[in-house]
Amino acid sequence: MALDKTKTTRKRSITIYPPIQEMKDKWFEIAKQEGLSVSNFIIEVVEEYIQRKEGFSSKDELSKNLQNLTEQNERLRHENIELSKKVDMLNLLTDRYENQLVKYKNKTFIENGKFEGVREYQQNLIELFKQKSSIAEDEIIDLLHIDPHDAETLKAISKQIEHLQDYGVVEKIRGGWRWKR
Repeated sequence: MALDKTKTTRKRSITIYPPIQEMKDKWFEIAKQEGLSVSNFIIEVVEEYIQRKEGFSSKDELSKNLQNLTEQNERLRHENIELSKKVDMLNLLTDRYENQLVKYKNKTFIENGKFEGVREYQQNLIELFKQKSSIAEDEIIDLLHIDPHDAETLKAISKQIEHLQDYGVVEKIRGGWRWKR
């Protein structure tokens, strides 16, 4: 069995004769610095050359690509920070406009008798009544996500519920309201 292993090792062996002794010494020195045997060092160098010829990237090219990707990543990170700031600003503006819209809609219910035209009910209030068979008075603020300190919105919701009662689609029950089907 040992003879078979020796035969296969001999079949795979290559004898190399560097042109000068200094070249051989340099190969040994570099291999030692890399922590490789001279055989493994030469194999690694030859394989890298073959891969480069076949279109694969060398370590230097990979290093350059990594550096480019790192720079691109940093640039994108800064761009992301700037875009996040813009999104925050746009969200703030959207919140302000939504609050103004709510106040405008609320005015139509608060200014009783002074308003002419069509009043728009809060869609989420109507949907809430349709989804739940009954809603408790203290539950409605949480379900509509209303700030309990926003007196205008609370008054407008109260007026909307009153109008829905007047139209006969909502009825007052003990501790809350019920949607009439």
